[in-house]
Amino acid sequence: MFEANAGQWAQTEKLQAPSPYASDFYGINVVLTDGSMAVAASGDASAARGLSGDSSRTDATYSGAVYLY
Repeated sequence: MFEANAGQWAQTEKLQAPSPYASDFYGINVVLTDGSMAVAASGDASAARGLSGDSSRTDATYSGAVYLY
């Protein structure tokens, strides 16, 4: 994420999946609404369920994920 300050842009945060892999396609779709953002990872293989699930389980090949910020 970037913020402008006195006409200069600076990176303030870097958003990424908790267990990133290139094949996850993190960021394939992004939706911005009223202060929230949803980021899709269509190839994510995590078998985590619900909020704060165990993202280290990778036995759900191409199940996909959506991260909310």
